[in-house]
Amino acid sequence: MPELPEVEKYKRYVDYYALNQKIRTVTIRNTKILQNISKHKFESILLDQQFIETRRIGKYLFLRLSDDNWLVFHFGMTGNIYYFKNLKQEPNHSRLLIRFTNNNYLSYDCQRLFGFVRLIKNLNKYRFQIQLGSDALFISKKEFLQKIDKRTAKVKSVLMNQHFLSGIGNIYADEICFQTRIHPAQPINKISTKKIDELYNTISTVLNTAIYYQADFSKYPKEYIIPHRKKNGNCPLNKKHDLKTIKISGRTTYYCPIHQKKINKRK
Repeated sequence: MPELPEVEKYKRYVDYYALNQKIRTVTIRNTKILQNISKHKFESILLDQQFIETRRIGKYLFLRLSDDNWLVFHFGMTGNIYYFKNLKQEPNHSRLLIRFTNNNYLSYDCQRLFGFVRLIKNLNKYRFQIQLGSDALFISKKEFLQKIDKRTAKVKSVLMNQHFLSGIGNIYADEICFQTRIHPAQPINKISTKKIDELYNTISTVLNTAIYYQADFSKYPKEYIIPHRKKNGNCPLNKKHDLKTIKISGRTTYYCPIHQKKINKRK
């Protein structure tokens, strides 16, 4: 699933290729991606407009139109965005196709149809309605500490709670836990103050590293667990140690039982 680093990559991609171009045609290939709007109305609203600004909050990408409405993208499990010059290059699972007056195209591709697009008038109001938490890349330490105070949930569950901290999903939660040497099932109230500080700093380090490498797992540092999250995967710090899996919040979680030991009380 595209998480914060992937969506940040999409944001920069749109910034580079698709801003300030007049929209000539809009085609909805599959209406299942639309939320609270008809195909005809959606297509007619976008005609002759331009994308003049982008914002990313967590896993959501917002494109501001020249009439000050916002186009919302959520990418579900398999979503992506492509800009191309020839219709023959249209991706196989294109659900929304925008043609600009320069005859180039922007496509929202979403194979499994778990993502969506939506038009909204007020970004802050929409964010409040869906209870979207502070962006994981920009949350202040003060706010972070306030929000985890008195929480007793497992640390990975807290990291993935989009109402608390938006942008971190299954994969990067595993990485953050691994880099801080915290067991992902550790109750967050049992983690020491020193480790909490380390956890906060590691969130931005891991996410910024992923953004720097454009979310290309093959380029991640050799000590990162993400490229090893697979059946029979080994700990990147010592190949003699096998990674283990457990379920947390319904998600398969990878960890090293040697480097991520669970503790019973705060140290």
